[in-house]
Amino acid sequence: MTETETPSAVVVEITEPGDRKTDGTMAGSLILPRRVRINGKPVLTQGGVRIHEMHTGTGKELACVTITLPVRLLIIGAEGDVGPLPLPGREP
Repeated sequence: MTETETPSAVVVEITEPGDRKTDGTMAGSLILPRRVRINGKPVLTQGGVRIHEMHTGTGKELACVTITLPVRLLIIGAEGDVGPLPLPGREP
């Protein structure tokens, strides 16, 4: 992220694959969430989706969710030490 970019909240979708819609019945109201998209981009999950915490927010609090996702590359450090990330589609 450059200094001119403004960080923003992400859109997280946790869904059951397929085009089935829920209904008012006991069985029809249950879903098996197995797909996650962040800002519209599908991300890899391990089998089902494990949601650790979810807060919908009240008043001025933000809605937050904590989920576990496998990572391909994890970098923790100062931006000046790390430099540009070697990811496809990401400009140095």
